[in-house]
Amino acid sequence: EIPVLHIIGSQTDIKFLNALKTGQKIENINNSYNQPTANVNEQFTLFTLSESTKSWIKNTPPLTVPFGDYSVAPSLNTLLFQQIGNIKTQKPLITLSGNGNKKTGIINGTGIWKWRMQDYIDNNNHEHFNSFISKIVQYLSIRKEKGRFRIEHNKTYLQSEQAVFYAELYNKSYKLINDSDVSIHLYKSDSIDYEFTFDKTDKKYRLDAGNLPEGIYSFVATTKQGGKTFSKTGKFVVSAIRKEQLNTTANHKLLKQLAEQNDGEMHRVNEISKLKDLLLNTNAQPVVYNDKSYNLLLNNSWALILIIFTLSLEWFLRKYNGGY
Repeated sequence: EIPVLHIIGSQTDIKFLNALKTGQKIENINNSYNQPTANVNEQFTLFTLSESTKSWIKNTPPLTVPFGDYSVAPSLNTLLFQQIGNIKTQKPLITLSGNGNKKTGIINGTGIWKWRMQDYIDNNNHEHFNSFISKIVQYLSIRKEKGRFRIEHNKTYLQSEQAVFYAELYNKSYKLINDSDVSIHLYKSDSIDYEFTFDKTDKKYRLDAGNLPEGIYSFVATTKQGGKTFSKTGKFVVSAIRKEQLNTTANHKLLKQLAEQNDGEMHRVNEISKLKDLLLNTNAQPVVYNDKSYNLLLNNSWALILIIFTLSLEWFLRKYNGGY
């Protein structure tokens, strides 16, 4: 029951992969490959993607995908379809299993690392890519509960992140229903209490609790069905945002803007020779700074004793020699 994420490449043994019974089969024609882009499946329900992430996916580079006929079992859910030019196909690009404890994911192509690079080119960060991959990994790693009342949530949330929860309720025949209300109480370590009611969406339940303050939380979710009360408990953590850790990559565009705003210039390593000429031909004037400081004589006891001793010695010698 260990979850697996398959990434299919040019060295993948397609026949062996088909024999694993992942729910997907590929009839590869002449061992050839396509370069399709991604098209989001709007009917995908295992988790949600933000509208900004969907827009970003539409502009991601193509993957190298085996060309052929694809068959997908009902147990698989297609997250992304293959798109050839302007033609939207029903061939899966990324699929995830939705049944059982042994979850499987398949990325039908290589080159997804380019998506991370494209995210940085477009947005100067990797937030869309990291969020997209994290949702896939979190879904595959969460074990499905077997009770009639189930709650799904992240173990950790960022302070800037929407705390989203999902609930499922089943009748005695284990058919999915949502004719009852589901409420949840969140308890923070400093005794702050939050109470919410889930929204009903397509036989399931969803709750967006918004941005929660930093801290450790426990919760109790309850509902009633057929005269019986069901409850679920759990814990999660909301972490503070460390701005200096959001992006540890040098922002050369920002550095250039700062230089230009302060009458300076930015030069890369391959332009180091220009820096020498710039410094030699500059009209920069030297700046001299004076820093004066004063110390009380009373603060230097040895110097004070020496002066008093010298003055006393002079007075004594003058007195002795009849100078006074």
